[in-house]
Amino acid sequence: MTIVLPIMVFACVTSVVLFFYLAGQEREQEVGERLRRLMVNPGKDYSERERLLAEPFVKRLIRPVLKRVARSAAKLAPEEQRERLRNQLALAGYPAGLQVADFLAVKAILAVSLGVLGYLLLKEVLPAQALSAALATGILGYIGPDFLLQNAVRQRQKMIRKALPDVIDLLTVSVEAGLGFDSALAKVIEKMEGPLIGEFSRTLQDMRLGKPRRTALRDLAERTKVDDLATFVTALVQADQLGVSIAKVLRVQSEQMRTRRRQRAEEQALKAPVKMLFPLIIFIFPTIFIILLGPAAIRVMSSL
Repeated sequence: MTIVLPIMVFACVTSVVLFFYLAGQEREQEVGERLRRLMVNPGKDYSERERLLAEPFVKRLIRPVLKRVARSAAKLAPEEQRERLRNQLALAGYPAGLQVADFLAVKAILAVSLGVLGYLLLKEVLPAQALSAALATGILGYIGPDFLLQNAVRQRQKMIRKALPDVIDLLTVSVEAGLGFDSALAKVIEKMEGPLIGEFSRTLQDMRLGKPRRTALRDLAERTKVDDLATFVTALVQADQLGVSIAKVLRVQSEQMRTRRRQRAEEQALKAPVKMLFPLIIFIFPTIFIILLGPAAIRVMSSL
């Protein structure tokens, strides 16, 4: 215990010094960027100030600190890790508006907070294991957000896969009614909502800004990493290249997506008995045995 406290104090002091050193390096860049904005549009700073003052005091107090922590964490992270997180956040739809630096800051704050909490909880009860508990909880706080992010990616892909047949149906009806593909896509965006609609909205915006339709559709498939959507995009690109009627392609894709959704539902239904087996063995069967054999066991014990 005599060496643990100095080590923790040294680690905290080093972290604080490193934090302020990295934050101070960006101060000049922030001032220069602010001066450039004022030179371009002098009135913009006032409106931004008014917007910030309208926010709650706690938010105005905490946000700058979190931004500095995020920038410091982003500087310390390797480029490969930042690129991987950038891809994962894009697949998850940037939950809560988190960027790479924000996510790294959350990981760092959770690691330090849970590590200190684990140490404080066990230092009086089990002093010998307090440092190990701090290390374990710190690691848990660091890797925990990664698991949550992966779960968010899976949930978003599941929502996209589930909504795709309905979106294709509405696209098919709109195109068969005489609308062009871009107009039909705009109609779908107007009538529906969800992660898939958000991705289609971005794709439509890219096409309106001059990006070729094939490139915008391929980017859509790349952003989502959903197999069904990638198949749909491939069919649209091939139809565009070969001059095939979009309405016919949409009708075929709609039927295929419906079939795939029905097959997935049947697959889940077939897996249900296997998934129910272990809960039955662990929770249901012991209760049944107690109810059936309990009275007999009590009689046997009372007769002895």
